[in-house]
Amino acid sequence: MIREAVELQRGSITDGLDALRILGGREIAAIAGSILAARLLGIPVMLDGFICSAAALALHCSGPQSLAHCMVGHASMEPGHRRLLAHLNMRPLLDLDLRLGEGTGAVLAAIVARAALHCHLGMATFAEAGVDSGIAH
Repeated sequence: MIREAVELQRGSITDGLDALRILGGREIAAIAGSILAARLLGIPVMLDGFICSAAALALHCSGPQSLAHCMVGHASMEPGHRRLLAHLNMRPLLDLDLRLGEGTGAVLAAIVARAALHCHLGMATFAEAGVDSGIAH
Protein backbone atom coordinates (compact mmCIF):
# COMPACT_ATOMS: atom_id res chain seq x y z
CA MET A 1 0.00 0.00 0.00
CA ILE A 2 2.85 2.39 0.83
CA ARG A 3 4.60 1.65 -2.48
CA GLU A 4 1.38 2.36 -4.35
CA ALA A 5 0.86 5.65 -2.50
CA VAL A 6 4.44 6.74 -3.22
CA GLU A 7 4.10 5.81 -6.90
CA LEU A 8 0.78 7.61 -7.17
CA GLN A 9 2.20 10.79 -5.58
CA ARG A 10 5.78 10.61 -6.93
CA GLY A 11 5.43 13.78 -9.03
CA SER A 12 4.12 15.77 -6.06
CA ILE A 13 6.87 14.82 -3.61
CA THR A 14 9.95 17.01 -3.88
CA ASP A 15 11.35 16.69 -0.34
CA GLY A 16 10.73 15.14 3.06
CA LEU A 17 8.16 17.73 4.08
CA ASP A 18 6.13 17.05 0.93
CA ALA A 19 6.26 13.33 1.72
CA LEU A 20 5.08 14.07 5.25
CA ARG A 21 2.27 16.34 4.04
CA ILE A 22 1.05 13.89 1.39
CA LEU A 23 1.69 10.49 2.99
CA GLY A 24 2.03 11.08 6.73
CA GLY A 25 -0.59 11.14 9.42
CA ARG A 26 -1.32 14.00 11.76
CA GLU A 27 0.54 12.38 14.65
CA ILE A 28 3.72 12.08 12.57
CA ALA A 29 3.34 15.69 11.38
CA ALA A 30 2.93 16.80 15.02
CA ILE A 31 6.09 14.93 16.05
CA ALA A 32 8.03 16.43 13.12
CA GLY A 33 6.75 19.89 14.06
CA SER A 34 7.86 19.38 17.66
CA ILE A 35 11.32 18.26 16.55
CA LEU A 36 11.60 21.30 14.29
CA ALA A 37 10.37 23.69 17.00
CA ALA A 38 12.93 22.24 19.42
CA ARG A 39 15.66 22.82 16.82
CA LEU A 40 14.65 26.47 16.47
CA LEU A 41 14.61 26.90 20.27
CA GLY A 42 17.93 25.08 20.82
CA ILE A 43 16.31 22.27 22.82
CA PRO A 44 17.88 18.80 22.51
CA VAL A 45 15.59 15.95 21.47
CA MET A 46 15.78 12.26 22.34
CA LEU A 47 14.12 10.34 19.50
CA ASP A 48 12.28 7.26 20.69
CA GLY A 49 11.01 4.45 18.53
CA PHE A 50 10.06 3.88 14.93
CA ILE A 51 7.27 6.44 14.51
CA CYS A 52 9.32 9.24 16.07
CA SER A 53 12.25 8.31 13.83
CA ALA A 54 9.95 8.28 10.78
CA ALA A 55 8.90 11.84 11.62
CA ALA A 56 12.57 12.78 11.94
CA LEU A 57 13.25 11.22 8.53
CA ALA A 58 10.94 13.75 6.87
CA LEU A 59 13.05 16.56 8.35
CA HIS A 60 16.31 14.81 7.51
CA CYS A 61 15.27 14.46 3.86
CA SER A 62 14.58 18.19 3.73
CA GLY A 63 17.92 19.09 5.32
CA PRO A 64 20.27 16.65 7.09
CA GLN A 65 21.39 19.30 9.62
CA SER A 66 17.79 19.64 10.81
CA LEU A 67 18.48 16.79 13.25
CA ALA A 68 21.78 18.08 14.66
CA HIS A 69 20.05 18.56 18.03
CA CYS A 70 18.72 14.98 18.16
CA MET A 71 19.94 11.72 19.61
CA VAL A 72 18.31 8.32 19.26
CA GLY A 73 17.39 6.73 22.57
CA HIS A 74 17.14 3.14 21.43
CA ALA A 75 16.64 0.88 18.44
CA SER A 76 13.19 -0.64 18.66
CA MET A 77 12.34 -4.17 17.57
CA GLU A 78 9.90 -2.90 14.95
CA PRO A 79 10.77 -4.10 11.46
CA GLY A 80 12.55 -1.40 9.53
CA HIS A 81 13.67 0.75 12.46
CA ARG A 82 17.34 -0.16 12.11
CA ARG A 83 17.17 0.52 8.36
CA LEU A 84 15.55 3.88 9.08
CA LEU A 85 18.28 4.75 11.61
CA ALA A 86 20.95 3.76 9.07
CA HIS A 87 19.34 6.14 6.57
CA LEU A 88 19.42 8.89 9.20
CA ASN A 89 23.06 7.96 9.86
CA MET A 90 22.30 7.87 13.59
CA ARG A 91 23.17 5.25 16.19
CA PRO A 92 21.02 4.61 19.23
CA LEU A 93 22.45 5.16 22.71
CA LEU A 94 20.89 1.87 23.80
CA ASP A 95 20.13 -1.38 22.02
CA LEU A 96 18.24 -3.51 24.53
CA ASP A 97 15.65 -5.26 22.32
CA LEU A 98 12.93 -3.15 23.94
CA ARG A 99 9.34 -3.67 22.88
CA LEU A 100 7.71 -1.72 25.68
CA GLY A 101 6.66 1.50 24.00
CA GLU A 102 5.54 4.52 26.00
CA GLY A 103 8.91 6.25 25.61
CA THR A 104 10.74 3.74 27.80
CA GLY A 105 13.88 3.72 25.62
CA ALA A 106 14.10 7.51 25.62
CA VAL A 107 13.72 7.66 29.40
CA LEU A 108 16.52 5.11 29.92
CA ALA A 109 18.73 6.82 27.34
CA ALA A 110 18.14 10.23 28.93
CA ILE A 111 19.35 8.84 32.26
CA VAL A 112 22.52 7.55 30.57
CA ALA A 113 23.04 10.88 28.73
CA ARG A 114 22.52 12.88 31.93
CA ALA A 115 24.99 10.66 33.82
CA ALA A 116 27.58 11.11 31.05
CA LEU A 117 27.09 14.89 31.16
CA HIS A 118 27.54 14.99 34.95
CA CYS A 119 30.65 12.84 34.62
CA HIS A 120 32.07 15.14 31.95
CA LEU A 121 31.27 18.37 33.80
CA GLY A 122 32.56 17.05 37.12
CA MET A 123 35.81 15.65 35.77
CA ALA A 124 38.98 17.36 36.94
CA THR A 125 41.64 18.44 34.47
CA PHE A 126 45.05 16.75 34.65
CA ALA A 127 46.40 19.84 36.41
CA GLU A 128 43.53 19.93 38.92
CA ALA A 129 44.03 16.24 39.69
CA GLY A 130 47.80 16.56 39.95
CA VAL A 131 48.39 14.18 37.03
CA ASP A 132 51.43 14.62 34.82
CA SER A 133 50.15 14.55 31.25
CA GLY A 134 53.50 13.30 29.95
CA ILE A 135 53.68 16.13 27.44
CA ALA A 136 56.96 17.98 27.43
CA HIS A 137 56.55 21.72 27.92
